[in-house]
Amino acid sequence: MISKNTIIVVLTLAFTTIFLGVSLYYLTAQKNKKETPDTSSKTSLLSIQATTTPEVKIYRNEKWGFEFKYPKDWSIDETFINGKVRKFYLTGIPSQQKHLIYSFSPPFMLNIITASRAERLTKLFYEVKNPASEIRVNGVAGLKYEYKFNKQSRVAIVLPLGQYKLILDSEKKYENIFNQIIFTFKFYNKQPPAVQKTITSKTYHNIEFNFEFKYPKNWLFYENTFYGPFSKFNLIGSSPEENGYPNPISPPFLLNIVTPDFASRSVSKFKELNTRTSIINIANTKAVKYEYEFENATQISIDFQFGKYWMILGTEKKYEDTFNRILASFKFLK
Repeated sequence: MISKNTIIVVLTLAFTTIFLGVSLYYLTAQKNKKETPDTSSKTSLLSIQATTTPEVKIYRNEKWGFEFKYPKDWSIDETFINGKVRKFYLTGIPSQQKHLIYSFSPPFMLNIITASRAERLTKLFYEVKNPASEIRVNGVAGLKYEYKFNKQSRVAIVLPLGQYKLILDSEKKYENIFNQIIFTFKFYNKQPPAVQKTITSKTYHNIEFNFEFKYPKNWLFYENTFYGPFSKFNLIGSSPEENGYPNPISPPFLLNIVTPDFASRSVSKFKELNTRTSIINIANTKAVKYEYEFENATQISIDFQFGKYWMILGTEKKYEDTFNRILASFKFLK
């Protein structure tokens, strides 16, 4: 007969063996876990990184000298325009939305327009509520605007491009894509367009009033910058040192087509200013030239009858050489 003490010893040895076996199994499992790397989390991370980097395409424009990257799932459409105001137009639209019609406010657009048109846009449109902030795109200084159009919040950047202005514009909800485009935007020329200067001439042509003249290519001209019942058309010229912002009170060049009563009052004012007068010819048309002092500067003004109106041409004395070149090339068209 087995004694009670013998049973206790056997049970104790059995429990000890089971405990050691379990402990050894646990330790071995832990060791194997440490030695076998968990690749599931790394694989997951690499997968996320790969999917969050969008595939891109490059748009390159040889004529205007710029390029940028854009998402591969977007469509870029060009409109080659050489109009009086707009020189080039481009739109960007997500490919899945290409069937939609965006007449005036596409998700992304690029505009190349005249400096005078850009100035009017910034004054009448972009600066209505929010002031502009300074920005640089590939080293070129520009202005950034936030505004609303057709109940859309939009972002626009205005940059100089030679004698024109480059406008990059996007709907606010696509601002991340817009920022990617801006970040990758490059001009071919190492020298920023704002400082490129030439001294060759260009021709200003006015179809409405049938006249034209030549002017230095590094000057800028703005049409109808002010309005009134006496001015039927006006044109302001900006010299290079003004950097596109002419003095509105006394611009370097002014052409104003006015009513006869306004011209008559102007002549009366000139007589009060101790004006020096002389008779000259402009494109075989008799005109009167006035020289007078205004705001501590010598001013020149020329007026002559122009159909049922009168044309007034004016400049500051220090710009007389350019003014005379304009007068010498002045033509009336039939």
